[in-house]
Amino acid sequence: MVPAIPAILTLGGVLTCISAPSEPVSRVSQVAAATEEIPSLELVRIELDPPVRVPLTTVDGRRAAGPWVGMTVEGLQAADGSGVSWSDLAAAERLRAGRRVVDGANPDSRLRWGLLVVSLRGIEDGSMADRATEELKRRVGEDWPRWDRAISEAVLRRRADLEARTRNLEEKRLLRIPPHLKFDHPTPWPKLDATQWKTLCESQRHAALAAVDGLEYASVATGRTLVVGPGSMDEQGAFGVKVDQLQDDVVEFLGLPPSLISWPARMVVFRPADRQTARVLAANVHRAAWPDDARSLVIPSPDGPIVILPPIDDPAEADAELVRAVARGVLPYLETGRRLPPWLVEGIAEASADHLVPSLGIDRIRRPRAHRPLRAGRDPVWITMLPMDDPAWGPDGLARDVAHVMAIHLREHAPESMGTVIRGIKAGGETDTAFRAGVGMSLPGWTADSLEWFHFND
Repeated sequence: MVPAIPAILTLGGVLTCISAPSEPVSRVSQVAAATEEIPSLELVRIELDPPVRVPLTTVDGRRAAGPWVGMTVEGLQAADGSGVSWSDLAAAERLRAGRRVVDGANPDSRLRWGLLVVSLRGIEDGSMADRATEELKRRVGEDWPRWDRAISEAVLRRRADLEARTRNLEEKRLLRIPPHLKFDHPTPWPKLDATQWKTLCESQRHAALAAVDGLEYASVATGRTLVVGPGSMDEQGAFGVKVDQLQDDVVEFLGLPPSLISWPARMVVFRPADRQTARVLAANVHRAAWPDDARSLVIPSPDGPIVILPPIDDPAEADAELVRAVARGVLPYLETGRRLPPWLVEGIAEASADHLVPSLGIDRIRRPRAHRPLRAGRDPVWITMLPMDDPAWGPDGLARDVAHVMAIHLREHAPESMGTVIRGIKAGGETDTAFRAGVGMSLPGWTADSLEWFHFND
């Protein structure tokens, strides 16, 4: 879909702001030549009447033929609102399609050629854009210096607009990636003496209570956890003891000793009464967006992980989500805060939940779905390159299924394999080096070997 943009100049049956109403299309170039001002070319819109049919093939193989009823700096538009963006076409295809549309609509329209030049150069300078520029230069003749300035200014504005859009899209994309997958603290966590630790824990507790001021939540500190939420002190204390134990269980599941947990203070677990409160708490206090399909949120901080865990009705589902949150919270604090590969983090979260909440049957659900592409020959290395905002990482997504079985497969390679890989990366080693230490192969070699194993075993 080509995004709609405001157009201050429309070329077609009527030329707004330049010609009188109902000015014929055939006179557009004459009118433009007689005016002192060349319009902002990046805002021109050409109305194609009659529509022009031009077959197109995008770089990803999508085919479209129109008929096209409009042309803007964004691309070609069809009557039903669909369209093809110039950026979705290869450079040669852009020029071919643009020439067909411009020539078919009005062979001598300098404004139309000006729009095409800005469309092409706004994306990239190259031989195709140069050819369009030479054609426009031929058409305007002695008036070229004025057109050259107008083209250059329009291209600068167009590129600035595209850069702003790219930044905006990247910001939105990053918001969709959970905080625990973006956090990176390469240095070892500080070792505090008893007085320093107590002081930091008090500061952490004060900040946690300030975050829920007015909600009348209780707060209870246990060994490595601070629980904040509605309910009695006894209830929160019991929950804190449970989280303490889960921290040990998760780390031991990874083949590592719990003594490696190195957060400076405590894991803070907020238990808001509902999802809306959870979202507000994440946004207003911790400046974190809540991904649409997330059931909990983990926000690493300099003092320790912050977990926001709204209620889940099903007890087994609630326990599994708690394990996932604990796993995501623990991993950044094993010796150093150096980031692990996101696919491995999410695979560990799922595998830990399956191991510690067997009644839910997570593996029984995920494994058959993961097997289908594996046994069809798709190397699981694809999950290591998939952006973490991709829908395939959703709760029931295929990438999450494959990450789950790959994490289990890594753990089953040898008792110490998972922990060796984790510690190797945490120490600052390359991922391939860590995998060679843990499983005797580079990451691509291991995924290829795993594909063979899943094809004939499991």
